[in-house]
Amino acid sequence: MLRDECRKRRKEKEVVQAELDKLRMSLESDKNECPACDKLMADVGEAQGKHAERVEQCDKLSADLARVESKLANLYAYELPVFTECENCPLRVVEIAELERKCGGSSRSLRS
Repeated sequence: MLRDECRKRRKEKEVVQAELDKLRMSLESDKNECPACDKLMADVGEAQGKHAERVEQCDKLSADLARVESKLANLYAYELPVFTECENCPLRVVEIAELERKCGGSSRSLRS
């Protein structure tokens, strides 16, 4: 009885091994079956990489633009007084210097 059981198990093992070998062969043939698919998948991967770079670049530019807009808004937030008196007057020189400091030393001079 034990011998019969061993023979039966051996046959089952052989059948399972044969099926496993068939599956392995079919998987290997599927891999090499379509070279166009490999090329397309490589192209998709490359396109995804480029897209990720562009998104990152766009996010960076958006942040830069927001910073510039914020600085610009701060520059124009100050109301500049209209000077009717002499700009070289000692009282106005301090006021002009203070406004220039608030404006961040922009290239636009208040004295012109």
